[in-house]
Amino acid sequence: MSTAAPPRPDLEVPAGPPNATVAEPSRFAQWRSSWAIALRMARRDVRRHKGRSALVVVMVLLPTLLLSAVVTIAYTSDVQGAEKIPMAMGSGQALLEGPDTSAAVQGPDPAQASGSENDGTDEGATTATTVPGFDRSGDPFDNAAAVSRLVGSDVVAVDEYGLRTTVGDRRVSLQGLALDGRPGLGEKLVLLSGRWPAPPSTDPAVPVEVLLTPYAVAKGVPGTGTFQGSVDGTARTFEVVGTARARLDYATAGVVTAGEPVDRGENPGGYGRWIVLGDDPVTWEDVQALNGHGFRVTSRAVLEDPPPADRLAPAIRDQLAGADRYTTLLVGLGAAMLLIVTTLLVGPAFAVSAARQRRTLALAASNGAHTPMLRRTVLGQALVLGALSAGAGTVLGVAAAWAVVAWARTTGDQTLIGPFDVRPLVLGPSRSPPWPRP
Repeated sequence: MSTAAPPRPDLEVPAGPPNATVAEPSRFAQWRSSWAIALRMARRDVRRHKGRSALVVVMVLLPTLLLSAVVTIAYTSDVQGAEKIPMAMGSGQALLEGPDTSAAVQGPDPAQASGSENDGTDEGATTATTVPGFDRSGDPFDNAAAVSRLVGSDVVAVDEYGLRTTVGDRRVSLQGLALDGRPGLGEKLVLLSGRWPAPPSTDPAVPVEVLLTPYAVAKGVPGTGTFQGSVDGTARTFEVVGTARARLDYATAGVVTAGEPVDRGENPGGYGRWIVLGDDPVTWEDVQALNGHGFRVTSRAVLEDPPPADRLAPAIRDQLAGADRYTTLLVGLGAAMLLIVTTLLVGPAFAVSAARQRRTLALAASNGAHTPMLRRTVLGQALVLGALSAGAGTVLGVAAAWAVVAWARTTGDQTLIGPFDVRPLVLGPSRSPPWPRP
C-alpha cells in the first residue's frame, strides 16, 4: 500500500494574477533598431575591407568633386546684383550708360534685362527726352557737365580704349581705362603708389600721364619714366606717375589715364558712361526718370534693394524669368549628369561588395533576419560610403575652385573677379549618394 506524500510547502505556486505578457515593440522602434544594426554592420565592413571601400569612395568622390568645383567657379564668374557694385561704380551711387535715342526700360540690373519702351503705335519705340546741353558728337568727358546737371550731382566720365606698345621685341596690347580717380571711387580705382595723373593735354608733344596696373607691370611695361604707345592708330608718349588697381566688367585694365589720351574723333550718338557721385541714392523712381532720357542705369540703391516684380515692365519680367529658367536648367542638367556618371561608376563596385557579403548575409538570415533587414544591411553600406565620399568630394571641389580662382586673380584674369560664391543649396543635391539595387 502506497501513500502520496503531501506537497511541500516551499514548492507551492502562490496564487495570484497571471503573468503579464511583454508588449511587442512598435513598428517604428523595429525599423529604427534594424537600421541601427545595419549601419553598425556597414561601418564594421568598411573598416575590415579598406581597399574595396576606398575604391567606392574614389568613384563617388571624383565626379562630385568635379561638379562642385565647376558650379562654384561658374557662380563666382557670374557677377550679378549687389556683387557688381565695386567694379561698376566703386563708391559712387550709380552708373549711367547711353543715352539712346529711344526711351529705355530695364530691370534692377540693366545687364540682365533691358530694352526700349514702346509707345504702342506703329512707330515702335518711344523717343527719348533730350538731355539739355548734351552734344551727341562729343565724348563722355565733353558731356559730363550736361549729365551732372541732369542728375543734380557730380559725375565722372568713364571710357575704355586699347593701347599698343613695344616691350623689347614684343608687341603688347593693353586695355586702357580713362577715369579721373581724384574724387575717390573706392574699389573701382585704387591708387597703389605715386600720384593721380593729370588730365591729358591736347598738345601731342606733352606726355600723357598714366598709371600702370600690376597686370601691365607683369607684361614688362617699365614702371618708371616714359614709353611710346598708340591708341586708335595715334602715337603718344606716356609718362608713368604711379601704379593703381582698377576693376572693369569684362577685361583686365593695364593702364589708367584721367581722360581720353588721344582725340578719338566723332562719337556717333554721343554714347558714354558716367559714375554718379555724392551721398544721395539713385532710387528706382530716379532710374525710371533717367530711362525716359535714354539712359540705362545701374544703381547701388536698386541693386541692394530691388523693386518688386509687379513694378517692372512685362517685357522685363519675361526676360528675368527666362534667365532664371536657363540657370535652373543648367543646374538640373549638371545634377542629372552627375547622377548618371556616378551610378555607372559606383554600381559595379557596390555589386561586387554585395556579392562578397553573401556569407555575412546568409548567417544573418539563418539567425532570423528577414529580407528587409538584409536589404538595409546592403543599403547601410551604401549610405556610409556614399555620404562620406560625397561630402569629402564637395569639400575638396570647393577647395579646388578656391585655388583656381586665387590663381586666376594673380594672372589678372577678370572673369573670376567676383566674390567667391559657394551655393550650398545647389551643391546639396550633388552630395546625394546613388542607391544600389541589393
